[in-house]
Amino acid sequence: AYGPKGNKIHYSGPLVRSGNIDQVLKDHERQIQEAVRRARLDK
Repeated sequence: AYGPKGNKIHYSGPLVRSGNIDQVLKDHERQIQEAVRRARLDK
């Protein structure tokens, strides 16, 4: 999966294993919101 800036989002990476899943989800949610905002602006 790729974020708005083309960054790879790793769901099973070291962040998840180290118990940082909440931070990963927050970052992913923010990226989705940014992508949605950009998609609306592009229309």
